[in-house]
Amino acid sequence: MRLNSNDRAETILRDLIERNNENKKYYYMLEKCLHLTNTDDKTKLYENLMEKYPKADAPKQITLHFLTGDPFAKAVGSYLQRGFQKGVPSLFQSVKFLYAASEKVQIIDSLLRTYYTNLTKYGTFETPADKANCVEESEPTTSLLWLQYYLAQHYDYLGDINKAFEYINQAICDTPTLVELYMFKAKIHKHAGDFQTAASWMDEAQSLDTADRFVNCKCTKYLLRANRIETALEIAGKFTRENSSPGEYLREMQCMWFELEIARAYRRLK
Repeated sequence: MRLNSNDRAETILRDLIERNNENKKYYYMLEKCLHLTNTDDKTKLYENLMEKYPKADAPKQITLHFLTGDPFAKAVGSYLQRGFQKGVPSLFQSVKFLYAASEKVQIIDSLLRTYYTNLTKYGTFETPADKANCVEESEPTTSLLWLQYYLAQHYDYLGDINKAFEYINQAICDTPTLVELYMFKAKIHKHAGDFQTAASWMDEAQSLDTADRFVNCKCTKYLLRANRIETALEIAGKFTRENSSPGEYLREMQCMWFELEIARAYRRLK
């Protein structure tokens, strides 16, 4: 591109996208190479790329950056529905960047409320034109679960703690065995400043999957932030070497996040 060989650069960039269609940098460089500046031209490019790489997330997310109004509503609606249907726990994190634009947040909020109403009433994201066909068009039963999970994250991020609790409690009531729900309820309590209750809910999550190291680490951290040091050491000990003190083992392994959290806990107890 610096040599003004844009045709050659385009070929190379398309080859790179073929190899790794989740690298956003390649797409942005292709835009620059093709001198695309207006939304219509960008939309055409990404429509072609999404058709060629239907499973790739990167081109879908990039279009959500520059689209606005109705085209954005259609694109983000399709993206969210696909995530709810597949049951993607990280869906909110995938679109969190959109929350920097208030107008896009309003569109997302409106879509979510519509989806929730329609799923609970008809079992579909959209209002069915013919209720007789409602059964055939019904979404997977798990779509409502993942919508509730997303709504809890959505309202927690917007600072509406009461609504966040409302949706996460509904999700737990409907599906009491999903670890992610308990973990996020703990996070809401943490954001509300209730570290003791947050630690209790994270401990509940850990009890549902005692073999998950990530959940174990989260539980240990939450317990330390609630100043429950002995319980935290007991939980951490499930993944440390046998016949050794969990605290000494983690210090030996230079587990710095643990050392920092336990030091802060002791300081708070003074």
